[in-house]
Amino acid sequence: MLYQGRWEKRLDALDREVSTLRAVVEAQADWIRRELLGGTENHPPICKAIDSTAPAALDRDASHKLPDARHLRFLIRQRRKRASLFGADLFSDPAWDMLLDLAAARLENERVSVSSLCLASGAPQTTALRWIAMLQDAGLVVRRADPLDSRRAYIELTEKAISAMGRHFEEAEFEFGMSC
Repeated sequence: MLYQGRWEKRLDALDREVSTLRAVVEAQADWIRRELLGGTENHPPICKAIDSTAPAALDRDASHKLPDARHLRFLIRQRRKRASLFGADLFSDPAWDMLLDLAAARLENERVSVSSLCLASGAPQTTALRWIAMLQDAGLVVRRADPLDSRRAYIELTEKAISAMGRHFEEAEFEFGMSC
């Protein structure tokens, strides 16, 4: 148990460090959007459009009430702990695990490859790929090809998914005073 506690402290320290780095990157992204893409009254924008390879997180809408990435990563860790205690098959929910991972990645301005998302699902790869297809069919995720490597694709949440997840977390917080 003591061994596990040290790992939890280390994970918490890493979460804090990632949050700090995220704030720095977000400040830099704001500067880029403001100075290079939007310009000012005295200086026209240097670029006309956001690079198509940029993560969709740059377009975040503040109306979505997702918890912060640290909280989402905590939920993911708790789900994995539960699976280790009771068995992965008993509480398997690959779609929700994928949505949580994609939401956290979006908040961290990270891209998630198909293979990484399959791992995040906790399901076998073929099962995870079927779940990705179902999430696409439901309009919750979109697959984007990597313009630099045709063998790789990234998965991103749609606005529909972000809105639904935001409502889920808002309702959970309202009803129970906590996010789940």
